[in-house]
Amino acid sequence: MKSTLLQFSLLLLAAVPAFGQERALVVQGSAVVGQVFKVAEPFLKSELGIEIRLNTEGGSSAGLGAVGGDVAQLGLMSRKLDAGDRALFPASAFDDVQIGWQVLVMGVAHNVWESGIHALSSKQMQGIYEGEIRNWKQIGGPDEAIKFYNPKQGRGVWELFAEWLYKRQGAAPKGEKFETVVRYEDARDAVEFNASSITVLPPNYADGKSVHALAIKEPDGSLLEPTSETLAAGKYPMARPLVVVSGRRFAGDARKVVDFLLTPRGQAMVKSQGLVPIREAADSYKLPDAAKPKETAASEPAK
Repeated sequence: MKSTLLQFSLLLLAAVPAFGQERALVVQGSAVVGQVFKVAEPFLKSELGIEIRLNTEGGSSAGLGAVGGDVAQLGLMSRKLDAGDRALFPASAFDDVQIGWQVLVMGVAHNVWESGIHALSSKQMQGIYEGEIRNWKQIGGPDEAIKFYNPKQGRGVWELFAEWLYKRQGAAPKGEKFETVVRYEDARDAVEFNASSITVLPPNYADGKSVHALAIKEPDGSLLEPTSETLAAGKYPMARPLVVVSGRRFAGDARKVVDFLLTPRGQAMVKSQGLVPIREAADSYKLPDAAKPKETAASEPAK
């Protein structure tokens, strides 16, 4: 399957000029990682003199194929490189760096939190998703019907949610009986203004006042809290790495770009898109209003 996707991606990229035919840095891959590049683009141009040409069609597979096929300097992926990826392009000396995490938490309405529901297990969440648990009272909450807002199926948010609950997307029910939300803002507003509701959304959209992020109850009874330390360390299960890849050792403008994304300002740009930076220094830099979260970050596929 991976090979088929890469072949298709390379066909799409066949018309892309090779290195040296233009000065712009060609960047291809995951739409989620691409959101960070969109915010960084004006800074890269004005301060480093680097122009980028960004294409997020085809997702992570297209990003890998583009750098492996030597038609882009940087590939964007929402997963780590593995041995199979390297085997597809044995002539490429891949270099990669992680710039952040895409993370989802379960967010509940204030009345649910106040009732004492501060954590759910994956089994309990499955029960809610499959309709076996319909009332919060069944799991120690208020005697109120559960209102679950489902991420749109086929989008990156739903895929990450389904992979956590069922280990693979194909095993997950579509959840068609639930109302669908597409944007992060829609998910947050649905829970904020509807009592007894729950959804999945990025942690920075749960403000701890009207929308509360739940811990995950592990099989041994321990709780995995959605703290900044847990999220940045990649210990939270609804998470996937955001990776920038090169088909060769990072050098020149490509090196300058990845170095910039790991600075406090670059990491703050990661955070501004509803993503989790890997370095705490992101909190030390405040971005201008122009770099606030973009609505399309939740709407585009995140392959």
